[in-house]
Amino acid sequence: MSNKLSFKKFKRKKLLSKLRSKAANLWAPLILISISLILAFLNYQPDTWLTGWDNLHPEFFFKLNIKRSLFAVWQEYQGLGLLGGMAHAADLPRQLILYSLNLIGIPTQNLRYLWTFAMLILGPLGVYFFIKDHLLKQRGIKLPFDRNTKTFAALLGGLFYLLNLSTVQNFFVPFETFTSFYGFFPWLLLVTITYLKQPTKRNYLHLVLTYLLAAPAFYVETLFIVLFLCLIPFIKKNKKTFTTFITILITQAYWLLPVIFFVLTNGHIGQEAKINLISTPETYLRNLEFANIKSLSLLKGYLLNFTDLGPGQKFTYLFLPWRQHLENPLINLIGYLNFILILTGIYYAFKRNLKLAPKILSITIICLFFLLGGGLLINNQIPLIGELFRSPFTKFSTPLAFTYSLFFSIGCIFILDLFSFLDTKLTYIFTLFTITLSLLIFTSPAFSGQLISSNMRQQIPVEYFETFEFFKNQDPNTRIANFPQHTFWGWNFYSWGYRGSGFLWYGIKQPILDRAFDVWETKNQDYYQEINAALYSADQKKFENIVEKYAINWILIDKFVISPQENQDLKNQDLVNMLNASDNFKLEKNINNNILIYKSNTDKRVDNFLSITPNKNTPSLPKKDSSIYFPSYTETENIVPVEISYKKLPSQILLKLSPLLPSANSITPESTPNYVYLNLPSFQSSLILEIDNQYFELVLPGELINQPEFYPLNTVYLPTKETIKVNVYTNSPTQVVNVTSALKDATPYQCYTNKKDRDIEKITFSNSISLLGTDVVGCLSLPLPSFNPPGLISTQYTYFSSTSTPANSNITTKNFAFSTTPPQALSPQILPFTTRQFSPLTLEKQQLNLILEANNTNSIQEITFSNIVTNFHPLLATTTLTLNHIPSSSVPLKEAPSEELSFSFPTINSPLNITQTPGKNQLLPQAINCNQFRTGNSLKTITDQTINYFAQDATTCDSLDLRHLPHSTNYLIQIDQQHVKGLPMTICLENHSTNRCDIFERLQDTSSTQSIIQPISNPQEPPGYTLHLYNQSFGKRSTTNNVNSISIQPYPLNFLQNILINNSKPSSTINQSNSIIETTHPTEFLYTISTTSTEDSSLNLYQTKSPYWLAIETKTKLSPNNIGWHNSWQLPAGDHHTTIIYLPQYLEFLGLLLILIIPVIYFFYRKK
Repeated sequence: MSNKLSFKKFKRKKLLSKLRSKAANLWAPLILISISLILAFLNYQPDTWLTGWDNLHPEFFFKLNIKRSLFAVWQEYQGLGLLGGMAHAADLPRQLILYSLNLIGIPTQNLRYLWTFAMLILGPLGVYFFIKDHLLKQRGIKLPFDRNTKTFAALLGGLFYLLNLSTVQNFFVPFETFTSFYGFFPWLLLVTITYLKQPTKRNYLHLVLTYLLAAPAFYVETLFIVLFLCLIPFIKKNKKTFTTFITILITQAYWLLPVIFFVLTNGHIGQEAKINLISTPETYLRNLEFANIKSLSLLKGYLLNFTDLGPGQKFTYLFLPWRQHLENPLINLIGYLNFILILTGIYYAFKRNLKLAPKILSITIICLFFLLGGGLLINNQIPLIGELFRSPFTKFSTPLAFTYSLFFSIGCIFILDLFSFLDTKLTYIFTLFTITLSLLIFTSPAFSGQLISSNMRQQIPVEYFETFEFFKNQDPNTRIANFPQHTFWGWNFYSWGYRGSGFLWYGIKQPILDRAFDVWETKNQDYYQEINAALYSADQKKFENIVEKYAINWILIDKFVISPQENQDLKNQDLVNMLNASDNFKLEKNINNNILIYKSNTDKRVDNFLSITPNKNTPSLPKKDSSIYFPSYTETENIVPVEISYKKLPSQILLKLSPLLPSANSITPESTPNYVYLNLPSFQSSLILEIDNQYFELVLPGELINQPEFYPLNTVYLPTKETIKVNVYTNSPTQVVNVTSALKDATPYQCYTNKKDRDIEKITFSNSISLLGTDVVGCLSLPLPSFNPPGLISTQYTYFSSTSTPANSNITTKNFAFSTTPPQALSPQILPFTTRQFSPLTLEKQQLNLILEANNTNSIQEITFSNIVTNFHPLLATTTLTLNHIPSSSVPLKEAPSEELSFSFPTINSPLNITQTPGKNQLLPQAINCNQFRTGNSLKTITDQTINYFAQDATTCDSLDLRHLPHSTNYLIQIDQQHVKGLPMTICLENHSTNRCDIFERLQDTSSTQSIIQPISNPQEPPGYTLHLYNQSFGKRSTTNNVNSISIQPYPLNFLQNILINNSKPSSTINQSNSIIETTHPTEFLYTISTTSTEDSSLNLYQTKSPYWLAIETKTKLSPNNIGWHNSWQLPAGDHHTTIIYLPQYLEFLGLLLILIIPVIYFFYRKK
């Protein structure tokens, strides 16, 4: 009996010993998990979705998105279809996990929260076990660290990985690829090193499973390169290392092989995309602003200086709570003390001969190399790599935080050893408490809900889920064009709080033509430029042709989308009016008047993105007997340059209006001039001629009754489709009123601007008036004297400005309701200069306004007016005309044409033709720093040869007021510039009617003349543009650019675009042939078509053209046509059963097959 009791006591003691041992091993991980869960709880907001910025939302439609990941090489849903440039298939494991959780009852809107918080927990645990099982544990060597020391050090290392600024920047605007990389990176190194040390089946299984589960971390494939760079220090030339790395590649092959294919075939597309041409150099310089030890010691990155739309639609710092927190000196002191502890850890790790210390330090050096700007060296040699690492902080901050965590833990051991003479238990507790408290204080905003931005926690309006349901019941093989399309940036803002790259396509089967996809395919970008120009030009016919050209079935108007810029016209109502006025569209669904869905009639001609068209639509190739086709100039353009010439007749003046047309290959289309007879009193010889509100002074020879020849007067632009008014006034005024004295008594006031705390000063002299002000437009007004219409008012004055402020004046009705003075170019003059302006007299009361143009200036501007006189000129004769029609024509070519046409343009002397030089320009007298968040140095200096712009941590801005330019034509802007240093300049042509940039481009980093075409013309809009120049600098790296000249001239874009060789215009209309067609489209990469045709035809696939789309029949392959944006093949008459495949899709299949086969073979032959 006694022996049985003793045995039971022994078993009980043994069990308690095991429980104590497990508890001793579990308490530290439980603390990490608990703190992570507290952070998750404090940053979770019930009844919201975690959404915004770059985001993935497969939970909107799991089955759809899982299928897309299984057939991920051709991204059919991305606009016009494209070869995937990201590792889309890599997200498959995450989708399957979340789908499984959703099936067992986890609410859909919590799934993204769940994954994000799971990564927040997983990462620190990985660091903990890495430190405990590898860093502080070496086979065959007994390190001088007891179990408690290892546990405390590993816990503090895990806490540092959780509570640092890199983690905050990863999770504040969470993107699955970065949060997954944060969570899995420590585990990937852990299982890799474990297998390299002990290549057992169990460790191999851990290796394979961990890498398979971690694949979502490589959705941005550059993170896989980062991982490999971090594994370089562990590479040895042996079979074990080879097996390890081959296995890693195999686990990722299903997404890696397609990505390699993209890089080899389409890698240049991302570099050449307009979005990247503008954003890539800027993003890299933003990163370089933090490329210093001071910033990296605290793990600060460029996102801390990023701005976002805040309350009241005003931009503010994205990380404003964190910036305010970091302004506290105590917080910075804690951060730097932690960094000193990291440096101490590096020293102590080498002193204690930790085997992994050199390798971990190597990873640190690799990360610092890129974060300190090493990518610049690589980018000079391999531009593609430079594009991939344009934002090094998002790629290398996690590995750097990982290595900091390891050395931080060793630094904590140093402190423990330093105070080892004290009570050991008390030392552990005090050290753990003190360091943990410092980390909690350093990242305290995270515990008040600022680990994840509140802007990322939103309630998605129910209208979007109704939209998802609507399209679930529609043909999936149709295409959607979403609106508004007001910007080329793939980044939108919504009235309900969302801001980011978009989300609609995750819940909709049908492809969507969204700007988020433009960086991966130039045809998507081309579509945007075309549809944007058509919509903002109010060209309904062109809009309908584009819808048909790109086989668009649906128009989706999302009224929740807003512009961050005040008063910008998104053209939503104009689009609705256009669609309602067309027979080609029908409103199918109105969801609470917030989302409108229209259906086009494209489905009558296209089925499953396929159609058969007769070969007559195929353009012929140039031949020796080719001809050149000119379209009708008066039908394609709204204005035409005209030379005005005149000759005197008895009691008449005869005007000749001769169109001046561009030539192509030295051939000019024919046109017929207009002749205009105007009866005049015989005694009138000094005249003012008005043609379409443009005024010219001329003097007829008094000694001649008849002039035998026409004398040139000037060149002008006249409307092609409107009635033109022609008036003649006497140039000898019948009333002359000097209003200088009366204006001296007037009070200046702010006009055309409404800015607080802005005053306009007036200084009067004996015969002159000076107006002064800063950052304001000021007026000095006077009611006009009484004149008897009909007639013309001329205002004559002398002006000058010591601050190079341009002169301006106009005549308006009272309260500026209407101006009768045509908008005009502004000209600054330092020396006195006399000018005269004309305005027609109206029946309403009018006033004269002298204007101080000092808006957007940062110093006092002054303009002086003197001898201000108003004159009245009676009307002598009037008539109207319409310009003669210029018909289309075909002209035979003597020689076979080259592949390109060369154009030449007549020289036009008109206010619409503008040239700005250093010696004579209407740019701002002084450039300003227009970046409210950067208060560095900005400077503009003018020499005889150039205008120099300098900026350092500022944006030097300049602008050219083009208020007189009409919107009825396109413009060619040419800028002769020299890029000296830093970022090339960006330019914006701001449209005064829509308050948006019709042009927004970054100039090339060369010294050359660059030409940019303004693609939008809308004669329904009033005139007016402003050309903005931006010279940007970020941080201490300065930017310098020189502008030698700027020229702007009307450009007949529509006319030139329709000039053709052989009159063989490719039809954008999809003309269905008489063929009988049956089609299927089971997956993204596969189509079948059966057709019977009585004539030779073309088989069209309305997916972006790619040589890897193959049309195959039994034992034969159809020959491709080289037409259009889409894929097309020649289809002879007869019966056909054709299969169309996208060949690169089999790369993903091969990768999936390798995952299934290689591990099985390895385990079969591997010894235990």
